[in-house]
This record gives sequence, structure tokens and C-alpha cells, in this order.
Amino acid sequence: MNTNEAFNKHYIAVIGGSISGSEAAYLLAEKGFEVVVFDMNKLP
Repeated sequence: MNTNEAFNKHYIAVIGGSISGSEAAYLLAEKGFEVVVFDMNKLP
């Protein structure tokens, strides 16, 4: 990946891994976004 590709990529943080947070992360990832989900629980 060159520098231009890195700046054109979109990174998204989803706060909360509940049903709606997981669904949002899934849909965004399908669209090509880099997604990370943060949840306060250790296990799903």
C-alpha cells in the first residue's frame, strides 16, 4: 500500500458491540471500510 492509498482509506470505530453496533460494523465492512468494534465486555 502506498501513501496515497493509505490516505484514501476510511477507518471507523464502532462503540458498543450490541446487535445494532455489530450490524453497523458488518454493513460498513461490506462497503469496504476498515472497522473496529469497542465493547466493554471481555467476551461476546
